[in-house]
Amino acid sequence: MTEHLTIDFAPLIPIELIGVFGALGLILCFFALRGKSKGWFWRFLSLALLLGALAHPIAQHALLQPVKDVALLLVDESQSQNLPPRKEQMATLLPKLRETLNAQPDLEWREIRVKGRDVTALGAEMLQGFADVAPERRAGIVAVTDGEAHDIDGLMPQLGNLGPAHVLLTGKRGEEDRRLLMTEVPHYGLVGQTVTLKFQIIDKPRQQTERALVTLRGADGTERTIAAAVGKEMAVDLPLAHAGDNIFILSAEPAPNDLSLANNRAVVKVRGVRERLRVLLVSGEPHPGERSWRNLLKSDPSVDLVHFTILRSPQKMDSTPVHELALISFPVRELFEEKLKSFDLIVFDRFRKQGMLPMNYLDNIARYVEEGGAFLDASGPSYVTAQSLYRTPLSRILPAEPVDGALREERFVPALAEAGKIHPVTARLETADHWGPWYRQTETKAARGQVLMTGAGGLPLLVLDRVGKGRVAQLTSDQIWLWAHGHEGGGPHVELMRRLAHWLMQEPELEEGLLQLSVVEENEGYRLVIKRPGGAPAQDSAALTAPDGSTQDIALTPNEAGDAAEASVALAAPGMYQLHHDGREQIIAAGNPDAKELQDLRATGDILRPLAEASGGGIFWLADHPQGVEIRRTAPRARHAGDGWLGLRRNGQSIVAGMKAEELLPAWAWVVMIAATAMLAWRKEGK
Repeated sequence: MTEHLTIDFAPLIPIELIGVFGALGLILCFFALRGKSKGWFWRFLSLALLLGALAHPIAQHALLQPVKDVALLLVDESQSQNLPPRKEQMATLLPKLRETLNAQPDLEWREIRVKGRDVTALGAEMLQGFADVAPERRAGIVAVTDGEAHDIDGLMPQLGNLGPAHVLLTGKRGEEDRRLLMTEVPHYGLVGQTVTLKFQIIDKPRQQTERALVTLRGADGTERTIAAAVGKEMAVDLPLAHAGDNIFILSAEPAPNDLSLANNRAVVKVRGVRERLRVLLVSGEPHPGERSWRNLLKSDPSVDLVHFTILRSPQKMDSTPVHELALISFPVRELFEEKLKSFDLIVFDRFRKQGMLPMNYLDNIARYVEEGGAFLDASGPSYVTAQSLYRTPLSRILPAEPVDGALREERFVPALAEAGKIHPVTARLETADHWGPWYRQTETKAARGQVLMTGAGGLPLLVLDRVGKGRVAQLTSDQIWLWAHGHEGGGPHVELMRRLAHWLMQEPELEEGLLQLSVVEENEGYRLVIKRPGGAPAQDSAALTAPDGSTQDIALTPNEAGDAAEASVALAAPGMYQLHHDGREQIIAAGNPDAKELQDLRATGDILRPLAEASGGGIFWLADHPQGVEIRRTAPRARHAGDGWLGLRRNGQSIVAGMKAEELLPAWAWVVMIAATAMLAWRKEGK
């Protein structure tokens, strides 16, 4: 603590009067000097002392306490800093740097860790770190980074008064990096057609090779190799095999000295949509529910419906030829031989074996399903009779087997089976507590497939099955139309049929066993949360592929409630992640897959050099200074950087710890001095 003396004045009379007296006194002294008066000097001195006494000088004694300057240590912990040898360089440097800063007695320093997600905001962190520090106390900034800062240009005017900014660069000079850039990505396309994807291979800092190989893995798992010209935009056609998300993976081969593979790979997700959905509905006989099926399918403008009803009553036993029973000829050959594969879904509504369809056409339907088609059967009472479709070639695809020709005619309320509570088709439907009753059901047993709903006496009501490449659904009652009419409250008729149709046509979002994925942002990055609904086996796992192509196994364990298998895993970097489980592949993005952080991974001093030069700081490559750089305290107007050393400004600021005020001279001293000078003037003039 030091003492500082200042002189202040507390005039005994208005300062204006003192000025007037002083002017008059000077005039009198001037005339005395011209008249060659011998005492003019003493008269002048006496006047000055009188004016000084009237001004009443006060001695101010201030006690000053020095304050420490403040410096910032910015540690860049963005994703690009994990590349070798940057992480190792930081681990070696930071302990020494902290020790050196702690050794400065007049310096306070703050360490700020910059967690870059999509961007590295060094400029914003600098401003935030000095927000509560007065400009005259700022000693400067030491930033340990690879130089990839994305907000410096826009903040340069505000960064000018933070003190000298020094940059300690990790990495190596002349790094080379290859990046796969998606220049035009289609988001939608029609199923069965192709969309065009455009991409470009960028080599920095120069084109390392003229051509590079790119591997494209299609949505169906097949791979092909493309020879792409480096630096030029390339186009490739992507076939959309199915509705929903079609996933394509592109991987560019590494460059000779490629810095990282994290940006050599891209995952593209294109949603396939159907231009028109072609549905064939065949009603075996007129009945109250026939119009409900037709209304449901016709309500969707994207559905092209072909509907035929066989008008012959099952009780009609005349000898009218079959070909004369309909108003128009039933185009059996055209529908079930020539155009069968053009339909996306075939629905049989109370259809039975009655000679309308030859067995070879029913065999065509079974083969259509086995090759990837979709078939829905709403069984009527005839399913448990000799006219049952189970007594035709369709038996090899129908999952419900009739039992003893029994037909249940009683009131029952459909209910979800255990499998139905977790299956995407029926899970989270409107609560079953409010469903209306049905009154008829064929007695069957599930020969194969999954029972999602049960009816009278717990018998299978809705059964789903995969047959070959296709899918089959079977309702063992023809009374779902009661829900459509709102009988005693009705039920989720529309939603159930919509989900059922989408599952039959293999929409990916309705795949059973599909994992529920979500990404949560954390302070340190991202976390992937995985949940598989339903009971889980004791041992279950999934394989996670990161953006750089590395893979890891993740164990899924049952939760405490026992109704799901769960896992969570920290993600090392933003980008597109692939999860492989039970033969399926799912994609989820963490952060922005096209983040600036991944666009150029090379270490560089070019971005921060304007800030360093404008503030008087320096750029230092740690590769040139493996033991770090010397830190000095420098004067405000001195040079702040040199060969192997950096300077933090010493501002020399203090705060006033106390004040003491006293008269410069006591009153009697002024009187004595004024009287003495007046007497000397009188004595000189009296000689």
